[in-house]
Amino acid sequence: MLTENQESLEATISRLTQTQDATVSPPPELVPQLSDAEWANIAIGLGGRLGARARGHKSSARCFVEAVLWMAGSDDAYWRCLPIEYGANHSVYVRFSRWVKAGQWDPVIASLPENDSRRQDLSRLVAAHRASLDRKQRYANQQAA
Repeated sequence: MLTENQESLEATISRLTQTQDATVSPPPELVPQLSDAEWANIAIGLGGRLGARARGHKSSARCFVEAVLWMAGSDDAYWRCLPIEYGANHSVYVRFSRWVKAGQWDPVIASLPENDSRRQDLSRLVAAHRASLDRKQRYANQQAA
């Protein structure tokens, strides 16, 4: 004999599987953050970093840079809010952090047009991350002393 909770669970599963609509469309494609010409300018500045630690489409350099541009323009969203189409949020964050430490965002920022809001948003995001890294380093130095 099924318990009341098991019956309720089975009824819920049955209802959900019967009411799935075949007309439900997949999530829309993400709007590209960069034109092909803008990406070409950025790619020239990146040089050998294009394939560094990247595997597959979601971790391609262009997808990664577009993910960071999405984050920069998303009004203080958390990294966990990054759409999955850009790849795993933690992987994007770790790569972003490595690029900040290596100074790799400077050529990306320089390649964007001067009056472009993406340039200002990206500059703000990179500066905030650098400031955070500096605070962590100062704290570690104080603890070591």
